[in-house]
Amino acid sequence: MKAMQLCIYQCTVCREAWPLKTRAKELSKYVCARCSCDKNSPKKFSIENSMTPSPVPKQLQGLTQFEEMLIARAFSVMHVYTKPRGGQKAYKGHVITLPQDV
Repeated sequence: MKAMQLCIYQCTVCREAWPLKTRAKELSKYVCARCSCDKNSPKKFSIENSMTPSPVPKQLQGLTQFEEMLIARAFSVMHVYTKPRGGQKAYKGHVITLPQDV
């Protein structure tokens, strides 16, 4: 079975990182779906609205997705599936968040 190859893209508006299977045409101009649908000015989660997360410390830059999961303070367990029409991701049922002793 082939492992799914995902690339992490960071939105230029909200600075949130998303794993995507597809390649963005220009990585420096990637905008997530939430920010592209937001018609307000300034956008709700933009730098102008002071809603961006703090920068990643130098010691934590360059971690793989697996390493990030290992040091996370919580581990979420949920059933995620792809909807038949449109291929949108969704979840159903209960979500469990387990605290981790890191």
